[in-house]
Amino acid sequence: MRNLILGLMALATMPLSANSLPGDPTRPTEYKPVVNSAKIVKRHYALTYLMVGEQRKVAVINGKQVTPGSRVDGARVLSITTQGVRLRVGDQTRLLTIGKQAGFKKELSDRKRN
Repeated sequence: MRNLILGLMALATMPLSANSLPGDPTRPTEYKPVVNSAKIVKRHYALTYLMVGEQRKVAVINGKQVTPGSRVDGARVLSITTQGVRLRVGDQTRLLTIGKQAGFKKELSDRKRN
C-alpha cells in the first residue's frame, strides 16, 4: 500500500503536458532564432493611365490615382514624365511604362455613311 501511495504522489508531481518539458538540450543557452526583418517583397505595379501636362501630372497605378510625391502600395512616386512613372520601392528605383497598345483603326472606304 505504501508503494501505491508513493507511486501516486510521484505521478502527481510529474508534468502533464509536453509544453512544460524542457527545451532542446543540445541548443545553446544564448540561442536566438534569426528573424529576417528586411524581407523584400516583390510587388507588381501596373501603370494603366498617364497624363502629363504643363500644370498637372497624373497617373493611375494599380487602380489608384497618383501624383508626384504620393504613395501607392508601399512605393513612393518620384516623378511622372511622358516616358512613364518613376517609383521608389524600398531602396530600389523602378520605371513603369505603358506598353504599346493596339488602338482603334479607322477604316477608310469609298462608301458614304449616313
